[in-house]
Amino acid sequence: MDDPNSPRPLIESPRFTKERERFAPDARRFDDAMRAIDLRLSRDPENGIRISRGGLYATCITFSDGRTFAIYYTFDDEKVVLESLRPDRILSDL
Repeated sequence: MDDPNSPRPLIESPRFTKERERFAPDARRFDDAMRAIDLRLSRDPENGIRISRGGLYATCITFSDGRTFAIYYTFDDEKVVLESLRPDRILSDL
């Protein structure tokens, strides 16, 4: 990445896309909730919780209906890869 302050693109893994379709069928509601996640992760992916030494991180997303999910992701200097979307109450307390 030429400019370290440039936002990284968020890329959905096939697994994340499948889980999104399963857990968040209302695309509009999901897109609304993801805007904040996109802003945060694209600029500061280290803002999440490091889950493993292998570089897996997690953050939470809460839909307007109150459902909370964990988003698991990896990143490098070029991009953030959304790896998995899981219903998760543990991370919602952080």
